[in-house]
Amino acid sequence: MLTRLLLPLLTPPVLHGETHLDQLLAAWAQAERGRSNPARPFVTLAYAQSLDGCIAIERGKPTAISGPASLRLTHALRARHDAILIGIGTLLADDPRLDVRFVDGPSPRPVVVDSRLSCPLDAKLLQRRAQVILASTLSFGGSGGTEGDGGRERQRALEARGAEVWQLPAWSQADGWVDLPQLLTRLRQAGVERVMVEGGARILTSFLWAGLADYAVITLAPQWLGGLSAVDAPHRRALREATGSGMPRLTGAQMLRLDDNVIVAGVVAHEDASRRHVPQSDAPHKDTPPRVAAERDDPQ
Repeated sequence: MLTRLLLPLLTPPVLHGETHLDQLLAAWAQAERGRSNPARPFVTLAYAQSLDGCIAIERGKPTAISGPASLRLTHALRARHDAILIGIGTLLADDPRLDVRFVDGPSPRPVVVDSRLSCPLDAKLLQRRAQVILASTLSFGGSGGTEGDGGRERQRALEARGAEVWQLPAWSQADGWVDLPQLLTRLRQAGVERVMVEGGARILTSFLWAGLADYAVITLAPQWLGGLSAVDAPHRRALREATGSGMPRLTGAQMLRLDDNVIVAGVVAHEDASRRHVPQSDAPHKDTPPRVAAERDDPQ
């Protein structure tokens, strides 16, 4: 049914079955080899959504969307990336492992965008062999409080659990949000050439409107959720105001049907990213307590 709905809307032919997975992965590899900006890692957005564009029923509650075959594709993509990136909201909601289990291959290094170091000390990611990178904006330059001695203690506790804490600048107008271009530059300097971004909504939206996504692999499920949109509405409005027509396009798209899911994959074509701005209204205020900020969807 889902294929019949989509066929009149999309021109690429729909491939069927896991026998075509190699073809889809080969298209991704070709795009990666032709990357336009070698100064930063190649960025792949990979997520699942419903027919109405939702990734969960509600914020903070994970929702199963992908089928078994689609999960195998996701894990095959993970095995082809050096790092896998999520926001702190996704970590708090899902407590994911972010490893490769359903196919053979190495697991990517986890990266969590976590401005205020809200990562729980018992998170599953801290139990992995691969050292987790926590990208923070805390400078610990104050005399006490979250950014003083308490922040240092928090960093030491996370490092004792195996995390590597990176202190990064904040996006100029984002009131404490991690500067994603700076994070990508740091990752590239650390030898990371390919980053897979899995969410949540605000992280996905941030990469889109900042012009930082190179490729997208989106799993569509034949259901409506009426919940949390994959592209965050306030960020979407900011993008439209900053760029005119707003959202990027997917070019060279391929479609693959896996059981009840349809995979849409292609190159993300952006407008001039220099005209984009970081919306101020939707970021946590610098005085927001860490737990309150973390309860919002991927507030960093």
